Amino acid sequence: MTTRDEWGPRDATPLVVLVPRPPEDARDVVAAVRTMSDRLDVPLQALRADRVVSPHHLLMAATHAERARRAGRARANDPTVEFLLYAACDRQIQGALARLGIPPGGSVAALLVPLGSTTAEALDAAVRAAGFEPSGWRPDPNATDWWRTHLGLPRDAGPRQTEDALLGAMAALAVAKQ
Repeated sequence: MTTRDEWGPRDATPLVVLVPRPPEDARDVVAAVRTMSDRLDVPLQALRADRVVSPHHLLMAATHAERARRAGRARANDPTVEFLLYAACDRQIQGALARLGIPPGGSVAALLVPLGSTTAEALDAAVRAAGFEPSGWRPDPNATDWWRTHLGLPRDAGPRQTEDALLGAMAALAVAKQ
């Protein structure tokens, strides 16, 4: 069973949930995610799905966040915030939120869910109770374009090259924290 203080990739999987009606305030999404997290007793983090390149992007962010926590190098006390910092390749919470936080009127959120900590039925019930609609992982081509620009890659860099550069930036962030 994964606890709120343990959050690693060995038992995590990305889940994309669709917000049927864009909230007027992104805090509504965050509040709903907190409710789901409390109901399931597992740590959850909401991100802009249109900035998530792949499931590997999320899993590697979780890996780096967990390593940092275990080594005492985490910048954040909350494991979900540490995960956010790595997923956004940013050392500052405000910068990470600017990159991957749910924007006002945002209609999609990506969550990293530590599976093994809850049943699929409980997760589905919590997602639906929060007013979200579960869906399968579908990469958003805009994520590749956004990161390609953000990382200063050539315009012809493909999705794999962009993902590799993103994962490299994430690893560089981990090394810089040592």
